[in-house]
Amino acid sequence: MIVQRRQFSSAINRMTMMGWVTFSILLSITIGLCTFQPIQAEPPASDYVFGMSTALTGPASDLGENMKTGVLAGFDRANKQGGIRGKQLRLIILDDGYEPSRT
Repeated sequence: MIVQRRQFSSAINRMTMMGWVTFSILLSITIGLCTFQPIQAEPPASDYVFGMSTALTGPASDLGENMKTGVLAGFDRANKQGGIRGKQLRLIILDDGYEPSRT
């Protein structure tokens, strides 16, 4: 009988503790969400500049040229539609010759 009461009492204590832990976590999340303010980032003053390293020479030059053509086509399309938030997209391309030491 005493063993059953201890087990029951222990189970109640564990449930009470889990309740407090859950309450504390939910309270912390609620307070965090109430004080959260997203950062309003200002767009850059100049164009958006992207970099690309690809094989324009060497054994994979065909692949590199096709990748360059595809990316430039996407950038041209976006720029013709006004860019992103009024800023144009520019791409800087470097030739790595499909050599790991040049990437």
